[in-house]
Amino acid sequence: MDIAEDTLKYSKDVMELFKQRYQQMKEKGTQIIVESAKAAKMPHVHTEPVIGRNEPCPCGSGKKYKKCCGAA
Repeated sequence: MDIAEDTLKYSKDVMELFKQRYQQMKEKGTQIIVESAKAAKMPHVHTEPVIGRNEPCPCGSGKKYKKCCGAA
């Protein structure tokens, strides 16, 4: 602890480095917050095709979807 305090007291370079790192962390944190806010605003896009109730079931049973896997 004493070594850290002495280094901070007598070394302006260390303090300047801490200030630079702090600024970088603030910028990166802001960037992360902005990106996650943008991602939250994006609409959800369905990646799977929508299966109609009267189409054949994709499981291969030969039944209509509503009578097979779509029956709930």
